[in-house]
Amino acid sequence: GFNNTVSEIILRTDGKLLVGGLFGSYNGESATRLALLNSNGSRDSSLQSVLPFTGNLLYDIELMPDGRIIAGFDSNVSLNTVYVFDASGSFDQTTRAVATAGAEVLDIAQQADGKLIVVGKFQYSGNAARRSVVRLNTDGSVDPTFVPSSFPSYQINAVALAADGKIMLGGNSDPVLARLNSNGSNDSSFSNPYIFQNYSVRDLVVEPDGKLL
Repeated sequence: GFNNTVSEIILRTDGKLLVGGLFGSYNGESATRLALLNSNGSRDSSLQSVLPFTGNLLYDIELMPDGRIIAGFDSNVSLNTVYVFDASGSFDQTTRAVATAGAEVLDIAQQADGKLIVVGKFQYSGNAARRSVVRLNTDGSVDPTFVPSSFPSYQINAVALAADGKIMLGGNSDPVLARLNSNGSNDSSFSNPYIFQNYSVRDLVVEPDGKLL
């Protein structure tokens, strides 16, 4: 198995598993933070992750339609927190996004247009003030048309997209649930359930009927 923490598992359409975390090997073979497993649990060596850094925890993975892999990390003062890899695991030098060096990216959701909603624990993305939630264009730049409402929680753990384009956020403090309109403004029609106050939300799923899990 893996020699350290596994934080994310994605089931691909071909039945293989894309796994991310803090590990450096799988069954004794080198596998730094990112690995592809066959359906029988053996490692698929066609993906060889080549990271430009070591020591950082991979929190979240998203698959692009073209097979590229988007990964969200924690970071130190010199490294970005969102990196892109091609389908073979090679580091994509052409697309590099940052949600504040020295911060954490905890969840990523991809919109139908390819733009990314990135959440975590940060205050800036590039030179733009974005507290813990930002929308990135496909080239990694900040989308200036998405200006999120102030979210009380400094740490946002989860993001989920609804079919109508609205954005659900789950965080660490009151309110632990919030819903944003597609431009980032607060959706005042959403009432945060009292039962969740003073707790935290770690993951979110929007079901086809719009209900939340």
